[in-house]
Amino acid sequence: IWGELVNGYRLEYGYLSPFFVNVPEKGQAIAEEPYVFVYAGTLAHMEHVIPLMERIAAKSQRKSLVIVAEDVKGDALANLVVNRMKAGWQIVATRSARVGDEKTDTLQDIAAFVGAKYIGEEDELEQVTADDLGKCDRVMCTKDECVFVGGRGKAAEIQERISLIKHKINEPDRHESEKKMFRDRLARLTGSIGRIKVGAISEFELKEKKDRIDDAIHAVKSALKEGVVIGGGLALYKSSRVLEKLLNKEKDPEVRYGLQVIQKACEAPARIILENAGHKAEVILNEIASEADETGFDATGEEYGNMFEMGIIDPTKVVRIALEHAVSRAGLFINTGASVGEIEEEEPEKKDKLEEDEEPKEEEEGKEKPKEEGEETAEEGEAAE
Repeated sequence: IWGELVNGYRLEYGYLSPFFVNVPEKGQAIAEEPYVFVYAGTLAHMEHVIPLMERIAAKSQRKSLVIVAEDVKGDALANLVVNRMKAGWQIVATRSARVGDEKTDTLQDIAAFVGAKYIGEEDELEQVTADDLGKCDRVMCTKDECVFVGGRGKAAEIQERISLIKHKINEPDRHESEKKMFRDRLARLTGSIGRIKVGAISEFELKEKKDRIDDAIHAVKSALKEGVVIGGGLALYKSSRVLEKLLNKEKDPEVRYGLQVIQKACEAPARIILENAGHKAEVILNEIASEADETGFDATGEEYGNMFEMGIIDPTKVVRIALEHAVSRAGLFINTGASVGEIEEEEPEKKDKLEEDEEPKEEEEGKEKPKEEGEETAEEGEAAE
């Protein structure tokens, strides 16, 4: 596992159709080494996109295209979706979230970043060639944003735009809202993106490593938003001690019971972690309860200490949302008084075998017993008389 910083650009708008998604488990539409088409107008007809795709296919074997325009809709969007799903293209269509001059500036920034020619509404699309398109290493698009990684634009052109933006920020007659807009543009052009590369011997090991790193990235993002608390389930356990005062004051038995349920639920994560590690949870938790808020127990190292110094922490946002969702689910279950579940059915093979076993019995019951020699029925005897 190793990492590096590469130039990147983040566009605050996601894909225009969920059918562009080719990594469904993450909800991402990813295009590897795509051509990037930057257009100031709206693409609404098949004639707007088909000639362009034919020129790309004639120049390169890699069928990968990213379109950034004012909008993509109608037959043009439908055709892109069909080529993505049936022709093996990696296609992403998105748009600028800005309006007016800010939209134009954003599109021009993207064009400079990827090394594309900015195509205005007055330009003829029939004259656009593959050489007018930009290139980048990768584009990752979700429903909320698109990230361009490793743009192939010329450094001189990008630096020129950066200098122009800085000059506009320093102009004294600029309004604060305009300065904020320019600062956002400057941050997108000068920012970098961290790329983490993962290697493994087998596919399963690679997937497991990538999932762990993905979880770590999301944990860091959550920690940056709301901070961190001590880990190992001890943040909830120590918070539950506050409920003791409420329990002593509360006289309503139903409310007391609800507080006891929440207290027991908050104690459960720390208790389960310690028991799974082979420790006596009751003894350790009683020892921790009287210590300072940061003091905890390292289940792996089997020692008491400051949880922050030992690096055992959880993002505050994760702990908060887990508790809120648990309370919400429990409240919904209590109010409805019912739950929906699946009843396991017998496997089709077992059913067939049971039917085969039952059929011969039914046939045997329906058959008459063969008559022995010298034996006659009641009807035959009456006829003889």
